[in-house]
Amino acid sequence: MALTKVTNSMLATPANGFIKVRLADVSLTTLPLVAPLSIDQVVVASNDLVLFTNLSSGNNTIHKATVTGLVVSWALQSLYQGDSSTPSVQDFVTIKEGAYYALNDVGFNGTAFYNVLDNRVSQTLLDNKTDEIFLELDTAIYKNVSMDYSVHRGATSCRGGLFRAISNGATAAHVDDTSQQPAIGTTGVSFTSAMSGTILRIRYTTTSTGSDATMKRVIRMW
Repeated sequence: MALTKVTNSMLATPANGFIKVRLADVSLTTLPLVAPLSIDQVVVASNDLVLFTNLSSGNNTIHKATVTGLVVSWALQSLYQGDSSTPSVQDFVTIKEGAYYALNDVGFNGTAFYNVLDNRVSQTLLDNKTDEIFLELDTAIYKNVSMDYSVHRGATSCRGGLFRAISNGATAAHVDDTSQQPAIGTTGVSFTSAMSGTILRIRYTTTSTGSDATMKRVIRMW
């Protein structure tokens, strides 16, 4: 999910009412303590801020990581309204990085965080590639993905579409990329998928035209 990685750890600074964190985790029930640690396919470094939304205790809180050798320790942050460590209604967080949650703006409704604008990502699809992985979905957590996308290639060729994938969470997946909008020219881009354990890998293939393609997408997962 070829994204630009920020090399320096992101520090939380409210901007336009949003708190900024580097990463978000939606599956862990306790804070992970062993390094190296990857959250949303990004390796956690010291001073990284992470929003946790599934903790069995102290949920929906932001923690700062300290990585020392093979150990990760966490410091609870008080960044919400009123210098609180727990969110209240209309507290908002921007997630800066991650395979699935990069560029997400989420708001708290009093019970849980919801996605304000879904996930909008711009990505380069390289020329003359076969079955390049651009999205991985852990079907132990998410078994469905819906992606509205547009593809532009060269100066004149473009098309849009709706890509859907569903998995049984074990061995099989089905992909539907038939809901394509009328195209202008020929983009030479197609999508496929395959399972690797419980990971659903969505791939792209591009024809050889001498020009990369640019894809913008909005992703929903459940």
